Amino acid sequence: MPLPTSSVCLIADRFTDEAVQASVIQAAEAGIRWVQLRDHQAEDDVFAREARRIVERLREIDPNIVININARLVVAEELGLDFHTGRLGPAVGEARARLGDAVIGYSAHDAEEAVVARQEGADYITFSPIFPTASKPDAQPAGLPALGHVVAVVRPLPVVALGGIDAKNAASCIEAGARAVAVIGSVLRQPDIVEAVRNLLEATGSAG
Repeated sequence: MPLPTSSVCLIADRFTDEAVQASVIQAAEAGIRWVQLRDHQAEDDVFAREARRIVERLREIDPNIVININARLVVAEELGLDFHTGRLGPAVGEARARLGDAVIGYSAHDAEEAVVARQEGADYITFSPIFPTASKPDAQPAGLPALGHVVAVVRPLPVVALGGIDAKNAASCIEAGARAVAVIGSVLRQPDIVEAVRNLLEATGSAG
């Protein structure tokens, strides 16, 4: 399955929070065209309800915006959306059996994990953390050489770089072979979300 054409994926972490939703909507209005809905702390019913709500709002901005669901397979199935998973599951094979030809991504943290995900049928790999990141301050950053290695071992599967990425270093990830970058704080925690989105899209060559 093809990866979304956008080179920037906004991971809407804790999207069930009203303030976060407002920031995600603002980012979409500013040009983000790939959003991943993630909230590991939310109860299942809250996640499902808020996913339905924000999907409707995002579709009003652009009917073609790409939206995928992190970890909650039932919600992806209910809403007919793409899916993203990782080592805690659900497994790529289970997701494929339930979602058919939906785009399925997998979060890998080393090359071996990325290769296994490719073998299991993932459509793309998210590799992290590339740089030091506030969301996982204790995680050792892999760096650009490791990113390039993962790109090489899973080729032609696309790789999305994640972890500490902003407008200043996003281009280096693309130059290292990443098909796209994924961000959280460099958009959602910025005082000027519109400017943050614009700078990221320009840095990755996605500005239209």
